Amino acid sequence: LTHSFCQWVVSSKEQLVVQDARLDPLLRDNLAIHDLGVVAYAGLPIKVGEDMVIGSFCAIDTHPRTWTIDDLTVLRDLAQITEACIAFEQEIFGWVEAAPALIRHGEKEIHQAIQTAAQGIGAIMRLLHRDELPLSEHERTTLMDMVETLNRNQSQLLRLKPS
Repeated sequence: LTHSFCQWVVSSKEQLVVQDARLDPLLRDNLAIHDLGVVAYAGLPIKVGEDMVIGSFCAIDTHPRTWTIDDLTVLRDLAQITEACIAFEQEIFGWVEAAPALIRHGEKEIHQAIQTAAQGIGAIMRLLHRDELPLSEHERTTLMDMVETLNRNQSQLLRLKPS
């Protein structure tokens, strides 16, 4: 944690965007500036469920940087994809596999899982449609595979949801 800017994102549950950490009152004494050359930082919270922040999806630069709305939009999309993948891999996937899932998890949790999947799918689709984002064919295929997986998991969850 001595070199972590992300700790501030986790503790505040808010994004942290800094053009020059050397001038920022919160970060200027952080060892990452001198030891690792981190100057600019943009971090967005990675959430599990509605309110639990487990980490930060971040980008750094070794020079001062003005983070654009476009930069932050891409980071938000990547953070949402990460949230969806974590949710399905660690918890939600277990709900779908284990019976009877509804005994342990209520409608609110299932609704949140469906929404997380939808956000992940939307974020991937936005990335795929960004003309200025150079993606290789392998990267595009990987993202489309993720869409298929999230869509399949979302469909399974919709079958679990009480009508």
